[in-house]
Amino acid sequence: MPGRLPRVVLALGAVSLLTDVASEMVYAVLPALVASLGGSALTLGAIEGVGDATSAVAKLVSGRLADAPSRRKPLVLLGYGLATVARPLLWFATIPLHVVAFRFLDRVGKGVRSSPRDALLAASVPRARAAEAFGLHRALDNAGAAIGPLCAAALLAYGPHLVALASLAPGLLALVVLAAFVPARAAPSSDAHAPAPDGVTASARPGVALTWYLSVLGLFAIVNTSDLFLLRRLGELGASPREVALAWAGLSTLRALVATAGGKLADRIGRSRSLGLGWLVYALAYGVLALAPDAPVFVAGLGLYSVYFGLGEGAERAIVAELAPRAVLGSAFGRFHLVTGLASLPSNLLFGWAWTAVGPRACLLTSAAGALVASAALFAWTRAHRRS
Repeated sequence: MPGRLPRVVLALGAVSLLTDVASEMVYAVLPALVASLGGSALTLGAIEGVGDATSAVAKLVSGRLADAPSRRKPLVLLGYGLATVARPLLWFATIPLHVVAFRFLDRVGKGVRSSPRDALLAASVPRARAAEAFGLHRALDNAGAAIGPLCAAALLAYGPHLVALASLAPGLLALVVLAAFVPARAAPSSDAHAPAPDGVTASARPGVALTWYLSVLGLFAIVNTSDLFLLRRLGELGASPREVALAWAGLSTLRALVATAGGKLADRIGRSRSLGLGWLVYALAYGVLALAPDAPVFVAGLGLYSVYFGLGEGAERAIVAELAPRAVLGSAFGRFHLVTGLASLPSNLLFGWAWTAVGPRACLLTSAAGALVASAALFAWTRAHRRS
């Protein structure tokens, strides 16, 4: 479909870009910071698992509140504000528990903002271009994720604590952009109620289709793991903290480049098909990462891993927007984030334990095998809910 996407998509993307500059500055140095404070791989699992589970619950609550369009922008502002305040608190971290507490507050902020933001975005675009809109948003988000580690690498000579303090600047700028350029209510698209050209809309029983779809996403979320483990593995293969930050910036750059194209592709070939292909690429990438003998090969695996994001990130949210009635978009995205977030708690804790008990190679191969199972489940769901 020709024409530009609504301006709110670009505005929300700019907010995410600036926020990810701030958050990825901190994220890129978290493994080194945890290690310097005496934390283990299990500590990383606890940090990510507790943070994501907390965020998931907050996303469900804020999603229900966001069914009222007038509440969406205030909730988004509150969520971004909490995260902006939380990151500089790492300046005071002296033990691993402090990092867990920081991550908790940071993820609460993410939880408060995510469902209202996704509902605001989905309500403002035609259904037929939902994956493209979410893909563009993810592209700008990943562009910020590329800039953040570069800033971290430049500041690492002064220590990871200073990196956390410096993250305050882009976080505050994101709040300014959000307050000034994102409208309180997105104008509904002209074909907001038109069906999308995907073959998986279950028009007769959309609630059933959405429930089973979220179950499949939960299965993938259980076998998917925090990227912190990938950064840790890169360090174990000999990369310095600065090289790890630069590699993470490169990965985020690739993710930004493929996200918009991936969203457009998903709108053309079908969102569930694109997502399933993305999970197959994930399995292949994790196989390469598991067997990588050194840092250069591992970085090549990270490049392949970026393709998964392009195929999957916009598509998975677009399917939610396609299946959910517009009146309950906030609740639908809240359920989406709840399922994927809660599944990450046992996933990351088990992954952190197994990393030490059986080794990183076995962990990564297990994740690859699980992605193949999830892909099969997604294709089965697609066949079951295809329009007749």
